[in-house]
Amino acid sequence: MLYPHSTGYPFPTAPPVDPFAKIRVDDCGKTKGCFRYGKPGCNAETCDYFLSYRRIGADVEFELSADTDGWVAVGFSSDKKMGGDDVMACVHDDNGRVRIQHFYNVGQWAKEIQRNPARDEEGVFENNRVTCRFKRPVYVPREETIVDLHLNWYYLFAWGPAIQGMNRDQLAVSNVGCLLCFSATSVPSILVSHLRLSGNCSCTDCMPSE
Repeated sequence: MLYPHSTGYPFPTAPPVDPFAKIRVDDCGKTKGCFRYGKPGCNAETCDYFLSYRRIGADVEFELSADTDGWVAVGFSSDKKMGGDDVMACVHDDNGRVRIQHFYNVGQWAKEIQRNPARDEEGVFENNRVTCRFKRPVYVPREETIVDLHLNWYYLFAWGPAIQGMNRDQLAVSNVGCLLCFSATSVPSILVSHLRLSGNCSCTDCMPSE
């Protein structure tokens, strides 16, 4: 509004930020695949680690959540060993925001890569949980640090605490929930019988993602 005798225009106000839409676990096994690590029957707000994925056109949408004040991540690896992996992480920064970052890990450490394939990024830190949602393309030009999601990869599920004094462009991988091998873009119902699994993951929601 303009005040009396004002000769200028008011400063524009920032548009309201839409609240983060909760992750719908009732869609698991129907319109998206989900992985849970934690107590039986846990959901995106109570699991130690939660991941969902679904194909949307030329993209795959990922939703991640973990019981941590630091970061939650999913990695794509060509083998069962850590190192040389494409990692997408949702990082709770010093300003209270959750940012989606792209990393390439070497052993137990992951170094941020400036080329970030994520888009439509959302994130929130509430109730000591880091939760986020983002999309990344299925196909990418040949690039060592970004994998094609239509191929089969071992999926590495990890999360960790905020470490005071550590650069936010590095992650120390302290918790690894489980390791599976599958494609996020074409998941047949017979996938469950082909999963290579370690850890305490619930894969009852591994259903077609399209």
